[in-house]
Amino acid sequence: MTPFSLRRMAAAGLLAIATAGATLGVASAQTPNSTSAEHVAQQPSEKPGRPPGGPGERPQMTDEQRQQFEQRRQEMEQQYIDALAKNLNMDPATIKAALEQTQKDMQAARINEINQAVTDGKLTREQADAIIQRIQQGPPGPLMGPPMGPPPGAGFGPGGPGGPGAPGR
Repeated sequence: MTPFSLRRMAAAGLLAIATAGATLGVASAQTPNSTSAEHVAQQPSEKPGRPPGGPGERPQMTDEQRQQFEQRRQEMEQQYIDALAKNLNMDPATIKAALEQTQKDMQAARINEINQAVTDGKLTREQADAIIQRIQQGPPGPLMGPPMGPPPGAGFGPGGPGGPGAPGR
């Protein structure tokens, strides 16, 4: 494999990673905020057959746990960048800069799409501003996006859609 094709493959890989991160960020930005009054009103106050705070409910992280989690995330991200740089025979700073620039470019493109949706009448300015704010808060680094998966209590099973205790059941 020639150095040119290796770099081309690496660029395609970086683009794929950035695209996935941006997509997850947008999807997260478009999910309803779990503290909104409407969303809270739809959630059952207690899960049938379970005491509050029982299995399946996430305990809140302390500030110390959040700090440890963030430190570990940054370490893992740097390990990934270092390994990618080694495999590509490039400087880790170049890789990190490329990932960050790609993320910024994709973020700007998504914000333009959202503003166009307002112009086209598909979103209100208020909706667009809320989505844009979530996008601009963005993922904490070039590789790690927001947490994946539905918010607590939104999955299938007790209290979730289609599960026992779901609204309308």
